[in-house]
Amino acid sequence: MRRELKILLAAAAILYGAGVWWGLPLHWGPDELNPDLIFDAIERHFAGGWHDKYPPVAYLLNAIVCLPAHMAAGHGWLSLTSPVTQSTLLILMRLVAVTMSVAAVSAIFLAGRELYGRRGALVAAIVGGFTPVFVFYAKLANVDAPSMCWLAWALYFYVRAVRGGHARDLVGYGLTAVTAIATKDQTGGFFVLPSLHLAWIAARHRAWRPLLVAGGVSLVVLVFEMGVPFNLAGFTAHVAMITGDASQPYRFPGSTLARQTLVAKMTFLQLAWTMTWPGLAAGLAGIALEVRRRRFLWLLWPALSYYVCFLVVAGYVYDRFLIGLGFVLALFAGGLVDVVLGAAAARWRVAAVASFSALVAWWGVSMDMMMILDSRDAATQWVLAHRMHGGIGLVGPSSYLPYIPAAVRLLGGPDGFDADRRPLYIVVNAEWMRRRPLPPLETAWQQFLDSGDSGYVVAARFKTLPPASFLSYSSVFRNGVEDPLTNLDKVGPEIVVYWRPAATR
Repeated sequence: MRRELKILLAAAAILYGAGVWWGLPLHWGPDELNPDLIFDAIERHFAGGWHDKYPPVAYLLNAIVCLPAHMAAGHGWLSLTSPVTQSTLLILMRLVAVTMSVAAVSAIFLAGRELYGRRGALVAAIVGGFTPVFVFYAKLANVDAPSMCWLAWALYFYVRAVRGGHARDLVGYGLTAVTAIATKDQTGGFFVLPSLHLAWIAARHRAWRPLLVAGGVSLVVLVFEMGVPFNLAGFTAHVAMITGDASQPYRFPGSTLARQTLVAKMTFLQLAWTMTWPGLAAGLAGIALEVRRRRFLWLLWPALSYYVCFLVVAGYVYDRFLIGLGFVLALFAGGLVDVVLGAAAARWRVAAVASFSALVAWWGVSMDMMMILDSRDAATQWVLAHRMHGGIGLVGPSSYLPYIPAAVRLLGGPDGFDADRRPLYIVVNAEWMRRRPLPPLETAWQQFLDSGDSGYVVAARFKTLPPASFLSYSSVFRNGVEDPLTNLDKVGPEIVVYWRPAATR
């Protein structure tokens, strides 16, 4: 392994591993798999109708790290429900995501080296893997990082298959593509047009046999990864779930034309958020260069395929949906760098590329800062230092609030307490409390606390905005409301601690 790849992967491991403990012992990670979901799959042997909103592969991978604990619990050696066990297992599950994210970066590097050499490959890997959205999901037990790992390797094998046409690369492409699909269904959109492209190449060269072998093997693997032979009922239920009405509330409103116009607009804007504006600009400039040079424009097929076969059909866009598009554009950014540096680049050009790479990478570091310095941890320390006597009440879901030992989530409204028996402190996530519509219980508490007659005053506010983080200056983190298109602003929310002074007199 070359020195630059070793350094790159070490940096990625540090970047992704930092803050892997975020939110524990609570589950702050949005849409994150948790040990209980894995235990359910293990206990049902991934059969008997078992299914969830995601395909089985991520659950199978996480079952590997959870199975020893499940077996130990069967012998009475530990409790699966204890906070220590749950937190330990969730960290192990997150480390699976960290490992696969590092593997994704290595695949981007290798694909970039195939096309643009070592310098272009290094920049491609930084632009694709060191940006805030990927850094966020790289340290969580969601299915996003594993699916992007398989996608990145599929892109690598696709590059090699197009350029060399070797049977092993076709098989590699097929196996990684179907495994990506069996990890997160929507990644299937990436592979429609590239697969047709490979079929066209095979027809042109009259070399059908390697393609048919690769396709057949991949289809068999997909069938087993989806559990069809031993869990047909579960597979059918999963397909019914993802093709049903569950996603309808998320679709952009309006006519078909209005919806698709908004999909196109938000894809562009969310790509800038996902890749950073400098990263997106470099990717688009790299595409423009390839248009002039007429070399590797076929690399656009995965991106176009995903847009047409998934985003257009889904009718809505989240930032995490665009990580894979960022991988493709990152390769073109590597091509731009290859041209800028040339055979014997001037020092100012080398300095410019190094500065650009550092700038993009710092956005990833910024995400780490936001998570490590999460405002909920600061709120916990403040409350514990000022508690004195009296209870601590939490309003809202625990996954949005600080972990405060001995605090109690309030399940009744303010009218359910006598005036002198209300908690000394009430802690809320102000950004979550600004949701509209807000559940009735939280609405009652917010109106009570804002009324001026509650007897509570604001004792402290906490909000994560470290000056060294680029993200601190974005509207997503500063506007005080939750952004519907990203989960990143669930990090470091505004926490407000209300205090009842009369209780201390």
